[in-house]
Amino acid sequence: MQHTDVLVSRIEHLESLEIARNHVFSYADAVDSANPEGISELFASDGILSIPSGDIEGRDAIADFYRSRVTGMRRRHFITNVRPLLRSEGNVEVKSYFLFTSQEPDHSVIGWGLYRDVVHIDAGVASLVSKSITPVLGTTIDEGWAL
Repeated sequence: MQHTDVLVSRIEHLESLEIARNHVFSYADAVDSANPEGISELFASDGILSIPSGDIEGRDAIADFYRSRVTGMRRRHFITNVRPLLRSEGNVEVKSYFLFTSQEPDHSVIGWGLYRDVVHIDAGVASLVSKSITPVLGTTIDEGWAL
């Protein structure tokens, strides 16, 4: 492999990582904007959302799930310690931590957990093949979170 081919390959690798990282940000932005359709459009047509109660498959089912979770909510969440890894050509695994705050009608909530995303990239366009959400803690401000 020539020197320029090596450089091109390394740049493509870095671009894939950044596209995937930005896609994870787009998810957070869509959730915070309470946009169920926007969230589901980030997934592949046969994408899978894995939550503790089970798997949700396909854009329509994912939109329905988020419609019941984000509509009318005042929530903000933050993604930290983002670690993208190229797993195979066009597939990036992104692991990260999330923290969230939510204003409910009669209380405030805080929590955190882990995301594990598999983002497929084709011609610079990203889609979530799978998203696994593992909550670690969710509690009200009054109850606290001392472990």
